[in-house]
Amino acid sequence: MEIVRKYKRFYKLTFMPGEHTPDFVYQKGAKAFKTRVPNPLSPDYGKETQLPVPWDETFQKYFFRTVGEFSKRYKGDPGLIAVTLTIANAEFSEWNLPKSKEDMAQWEKLDPLYRDKIKATWTAAIDQFAQLFPNQQLCLAASSNPLGSDSNNLAEEILEYGMTKYPDRFTIQTNQLYGRAENTRNSAFTRILKYKDRVHNGFQNLAGFQGSADRQGTPEMTIYNFVLGGADYLEVWDEDGQNVNTTQKLLDLITEARQLGPEKFKEKLVREGKFRTADEDHYQPNQPGGKKK
Repeated sequence: MEIVRKYKRFYKLTFMPGEHTPDFVYQKGAKAFKTRVPNPLSPDYGKETQLPVPWDETFQKYFFRTVGEFSKRYKGDPGLIAVTLTIANAEFSEWNLPKSKEDMAQWEKLDPLYRDKIKATWTAAIDQFAQLFPNQQLCLAASSNPLGSDSNNLAEEILEYGMTKYPDRFTIQTNQLYGRAENTRNSAFTRILKYKDRVHNGFQNLAGFQGSADRQGTPEMTIYNFVLGGADYLEVWDEDGQNVNTTQKLLDLITEARQLGPEKFKEKLVREGKFRTADEDHYQPNQPGGKKK
């Protein structure tokens, strides 16, 4: 943060509960949700893990105690421009929760009204973050849906709450931007398109260009999708962010694409043979044990 201030840059705070919640929280009485790591690209794929039940009062007490301490120290820092909204999370900062057949049975056993509980947890957290960080953007990493494809209504209700109550501060982010093809068949991307004229939005790349280019795709198609979504910002993986040539190339492409607009930039990529439709995306996911983000 001192380096950021020195060079007059900006940063975003992200708090990662879920499986990263420390053991003492459970020892204090927070209820645990037992599951297995679902990501086949993770070296821990299939391993038993746990996360706190999102609406558990003990978990929320200690989580927001932590967030509150950071608020006291950093909320007045002009370099802090955004915080990631987290509370009901599993592996990362996205709002995805365990959703296998066994997981869904466990949610039902915990509380038949678990969907209402999750919604109430998120809306209360949005208000809490808004109060603790009054000068920052409130960024919700809404990749996919909280509990899979059958929870679209839940997703829309949570987003509608944030957009309606904090129209100038609420930001929708997806961490699935890639450049293997046009992203318009991706549900998280179509959500960005749906709301791009209403709220701020941004992206994080699905993978890195350094060593994961097959999964991420080309810089040109990545930036085409970025400008098509009307995004305010792009987050890249660490290895890309540390590579001056990569970041300069992305910046140059963003500048060019924004100047031309998505349609003319697409025409340029078509002329150069660099445009790829969704039907041309033949990427096959890696086997379990692949590199973890």
